[in-house]
Amino acid sequence: MLSNSDKSKILALADSSFGKNYLSINQLENNLNDSNQFICIERLNDHIVGFCLVYVLPYYKITNHIFLKQNEIEPLFNLNENIAYRKMTVVDKNHRRKGIGKQLIQQSEKRCIEKVNKIYTTIWHSGEEQTMVHLLERSNYKKRLTKLNYWSKNSLEEGYDCRVCGAPPCTCSASIFVKELKRG
Repeated sequence: MLSNSDKSKILALADSSFGKNYLSINQLENNLNDSNQFICIERLNDHIVGFCLVYVLPYYKITNHIFLKQNEIEPLFNLNENIAYRKMTVVDKNHRRKGIGKQLIQQSEKRCIEKVNKIYTTIWHSGEEQTMVHLLERSNYKKRLTKLNYWSKNSLEEGYDCRVCGAPPCTCSASIFVKELKRG
């Protein structure tokens, strides 16, 4: 169980990485209380230095979390399977390039491997994404799609600020990466 201090640190990391209120306390609480969602955390000297949020859901529910049109989603997913979606991966800017992101990706894959065949992740085009793109590519993820204005509608509906664009709408692009998970 996470302490209130841990939750505050996670929210502060998300705010500094993505923008104010991209991850709300309600979303974090839902993630912690839903058996189909989980959080991986990396600590250094008992301080949270990174985390990732992951959903394992059926196709019809994952569409609430991936902001694509139906005709863009269908080629990406097997509609009869559960889908793992790593919604966000955040590493404190003072602890980047130290293997923490890799550890978070590996943790999330280990927790998903018995539940799904594929794991998807969204990479934000913020001008700082190259490190994560290289990490995913070295971890055998393949880029499947790039979408312009990926968060535009969602940022307006949810009212969060983008760290790059400021107040809604967010006009940033995103790329969807996928990895086939090998069991056994």
